[in-house]
Amino acid sequence: MFGIADKTILFVDDERHNLLAFKATFRERFTVFTAQSAAEGMQLLKQNGIKVVVSDQRMPETSGVEFLEQVREVSPETIRILLTAYSDFDALIDAVNKGKIYHYISKPWNTGALTLVLDNAFESIELREKNRALEREAENLRLISAIREKELLLSQLENLKNQIKPHFLFNALGSLVFLIEDNPQEAVEFVRRLSSLYRFLIEISNTDLITLERELQSVNDYIYLQQTRFKGNLIYRQDVASSYLLRKIPSSGVLMLVENAIKHNVITSAAPLTISITANADLVEVCNNINPRAEQPEGTGTGLKNLSARYDLLIQKKPQIDEASGVFSAKLPLL
Repeated sequence: MFGIADKTILFVDDERHNLLAFKATFRERFTVFTAQSAAEGMQLLKQNGIKVVVSDQRMPETSGVEFLEQVREVSPETIRILLTAYSDFDALIDAVNKGKIYHYISKPWNTGALTLVLDNAFESIELREKNRALEREAENLRLISAIREKELLLSQLENLKNQIKPHFLFNALGSLVFLIEDNPQEAVEFVRRLSSLYRFLIEISNTDLITLERELQSVNDYIYLQQTRFKGNLIYRQDVASSYLLRKIPSSGVLMLVENAIKHNVITSAAPLTISITANADLVEVCNNINPRAEQPEGTGTGLKNLSARYDLLIQKKPQIDEASGVFSAKLPLL
């Protein structure tokens, strides 16, 4: 709602007693500026951001219609009201055609009628400004939506890029060759797990959210494949109650954290890697000890930024990342 300070009115009349009467009548409802000439009125208009102009028609130098026409050129959104003491239809027609007046009031004015006209004028201005604010808000929402849609598409593209890991596939096939020679039965299970993992990656390519249960199934397949390669040097612990398995998370979020742990850390008999996954009612946590590689892979940190952006887009929350006392921890909110 407009306060008195926002309800600015300029009253222009060449007769001083009319200016005093107008100001005395309306000063408690509006912020009133007065001018005895069109030139003085125009100066006040430019200096004070006037919202409503009331002008007498008959003035010696410039008529009310001419003045309101100037007002329209300088400040098109200022509401213009014409006062006149005689029935001059030509002036009224000019006021409508040239000055585009909001209302016409005859003199001497009726205080109640003029008050109603002025109140309606400010209500019209307020509604116009509210509509513009709503339009700006709607435009901002459209922009935010477009930005988020673009970010989500980029995030999905990044996921698709990350789904086919040539290096991982090369290592997996290398492990498979040895299994076929040494343990054909285990080789069959290895192929089944590899197939299950890639089926999962294909399934989620256009899926934003999946159940924690489905995500952990893919993690189990991935860990199985990696443990075949690293043997007992990769230790995996999972402690997630069944009551949390139907909660949802961004697809491949936990898998990406497990993959990062293996990709960025040394895994040897002298420096084994332990990955653990736990959950409570609010989040799932992935932890691993830190044995950093001497040379970190390209794109370090990209996966975490991508995951954080996806969380922000989907539920306006972010993962909690912490590195302390040689342990990396990532807590992902559950939906």
